[in-house]
Amino acid sequence: MKSTNKDNIIETIEEYVGSSPIRPVIIWFHSNPDIDNARRAISEMNGCATCGQALYIDKAGTIQTLTPSGDDEQFIVPGTYNENTKFFLFHRYMEQLRGEYLKYVFDLMYKTKCPVVYLANDYSKEEYPQADVSAFEEWEYINE
Repeated sequence: MKSTNKDNIIETIEEYVGSSPIRPVIIWFHSNPDIDNARRAISEMNGCATCGQALYIDKAGTIQTLTPSGDDEQFIVPGTYNENTKFFLFHRYMEQLRGEYLKYVFDLMYKTKCPVVYLANDYSKEEYPQADVSAFEEWEYINE
């Protein structure tokens, strides 16, 4: 597992995006302040589009995506994806490793042909011990 920290996370992500990855990357964080600070910094990177809020739960409790029309623009947060997008940032505050979210990230990457950086708290492994993240490249965020 690769490691990153506040001093090199931007460069590490730029290197990842520039490598034409075939797998999304999941970065494991040990604290909420670290993940919040990283999310803000990454979202300001040139070419970053945010996603994750295009997922919603209907009244029956089923997770849906905003893709009923087949319009790629609705697959991510409206207004954040355009021809300058180099990668997507995905972060859920709750239920981070739910299977539908993991699948959504792969669907997003394959549909848009853009890499995805997935931020997750390490405690979410305890909430969803059955989550299979083996298809992700995994990095650990070290607070140094």
